[in-house]
Amino acid sequence: MTQDLTALAYLVSAICFIMALRGLSSPETSRGGNRFGIAGMVIAIATTLAQPGVVSYPIIDVKAGGTIDGELVALNKVIAMAAPGPQAEGGTLIVPGHGRMCDQAEVALYLNMLTIIRNTVQYYKNQGKTLQQVLDLKPSAGYDQRWGATNGSWTTRDFITAVYETLPAKGPVFFSMKTTTSVPSGKVF
Repeated sequence: MTQDLTALAYLVSAICFIMALRGLSSPETSRGGNRFGIAGMVIAIATTLAQPGVVSYPIIDVKAGGTIDGELVALNKVIAMAAPGPQAEGGTLIVPGHGRMCDQAEVALYLNMLTIIRNTVQYYKNQGKTLQQVLDLKPSAGYDQRWGATNGSWTTRDFITAVYETLPAKGPVFFSMKTTTSVPSGKVF
């Protein structure tokens, strides 16, 4: 599915959701609203499932100020929001913008994997290794079969490069929410 077609499908889905909300505003139009909601959800799910690479390393937009630590902060916040309340079972199902639905435990596993890769790259960078040396060491090798890609718009090489570029030359090897609380824009979370 091309990017334009994917964007169009998600746009149609969003319009259906808006129409659903409009339809649900009164008892007389609620059945139609439900139909729009169902159609929107079917389109969104089908579009997501049609994506060839819906499970991959996160895209870190370095040019826009994105960082691996910002990604880890965001994932920690998602986990905190998805936690079930006191005396409650289960938790929230998370529907990402791209990818499949998952629960809090799956996000925690993803967070752990990214943290391990981040810490490994930081360890190598602290030793003075160049980007090419870090790429040659394959810090994500244990995860590449499931999460990596060797071709396409976002490869494992792109991901490791973004991680390397967003980490300081001599920084803490272990990620901590206490030491990483801001993003380049200066917003504090």
